[in-house]
Amino acid sequence: MKLRELAERLDCGLEGDGDIDISRVAGIQEAGRGDVTFLANPKYEKLLATTQASAVILKRQVPAAGGCAVLRAEDPYLAFARAVRMFAPDWRPVAGVSAHAAVAADAQLGRDVAVGAFVAIDSGVSIGDGTVIFPNVTIGQGARIGRDCVIGQNVLVSSGVRVGDGCKIQNNVSLYTGVTLEDHVFCGPSLVFTNVVNPRSEVIRKTEYKTTLVRRGASIGANATILCGTTIGTYAFVGAGSVVTRDVADFALVVGNPARPQGWMCRCGIKLQVGGPTARCGACGTSYAHHNGRLSLADPAAADSRE
Repeated sequence: MKLRELAERLDCGLEGDGDIDISRVAGIQEAGRGDVTFLANPKYEKLLATTQASAVILKRQVPAAGGCAVLRAEDPYLAFARAVRMFAPDWRPVAGVSAHAAVAADAQLGRDVAVGAFVAIDSGVSIGDGTVIFPNVTIGQGARIGRDCVIGQNVLVSSGVRVGDGCKIQNNVSLYTGVTLEDHVFCGPSLVFTNVVNPRSEVIRKTEYKTTLVRRGASIGANATILCGTTIGTYAFVGAGSVVTRDVADFALVVGNPARPQGWMCRCGIKLQVGGPTARCGACGTSYAHHNGRLSLADPAAADSRE
């Protein structure tokens, strides 16, 4: 791939020869000719002078050094992650519906959707382009699943559930009626949501379902339990095995039973060191404001830069 094309696909500014051939991605110390690398942490800036990479992804205000070309990005860490996917794409099943799957006649499947064996898709379901559904998944009536999602084996998506774009739902997860996942949510294996506060086998409470909202980019670890009626904040992080009984703030890290705050997480998935009114991620360089026990992006416009 020509560097010019890569810059366009990553939405980066280009400084240098756009006709350079790029064939791999690599770390800044290991990179060689034909490689693109990145630098997000200022403490490694001295490596710019010695890297053998053909191109490096830098934040807009970081001065270039050495003889390699530069791609300018608001978030070099994320731009590099996108480059990795281009040069080393994730394996995915071949698009199409297994002969052993049962799909309702009025279900709407987007382009390049892959549906595995023994999947059951009910009436009124909508599934976006590029989504992969592994075997033994059940998707209830009227559920909506966005594009480019991955639904692992033995997952239950109950009637009326909403799943945004780019979500990853690992094996054995139960999404019960009333659950909404915004875009790019990660659900670890055997995660369980609930939708009734006080269930009894003898008492029908289908009119009492509580809603649960998981906001954009949040991650929930394996074997966690989410009590209904809660909201998991934007890019929040719920530790494996935790039991969430109340709302989780944006970017918060919560762990335990019941889950309690243990710090803050960057949207790139690295734990932040927050000791004052501001914080900066040491991995990707994203800046945050800390005020009244809440964390937010220092530059709200950056919230849309991860598409």
